[in-house]
Amino acid sequence: MCSDLIDVKRRVSPPLTPRQASTSARARRAVKRLSRSLGRKVKGSANRLQAKAKLARLHARIANIRNDALHKLTTGLVERFDLIGIEDLHVRGMMANRHLARAVADVGMSEFGR
Repeated sequence: MCSDLIDVKRRVSPPLTPRQASTSARARRAVKRLSRSLGRKVKGSANRLQAKAKLARLHARIANIRNDALHKLTTGLVERFDLIGIEDLHVRGMMANRHLARAVADVGMSEFGR
């Protein structure tokens, strides 16, 4: 019975494939670049609207990468184990920690528990 129980708290982030990890890092740099670019545009201009749409598409892509990794992790866990124990963590406190915040945000812990 104990072999069927997995301790999920040890695995902090979903296992990203090397391609997803590099895509995530590249996307983070692109968000920085596009955000700075958007900040330089004149409010109400057509160029600003284009830059805003480009940044929104990139944010949606990052969200899709995170959801895909989370879905792959949870599906794999459900297929391999009969019983899964999930620890209730204080996510707000971890988000306040500047060293943990990005990793915690990437994981989407509330979605993982759902």
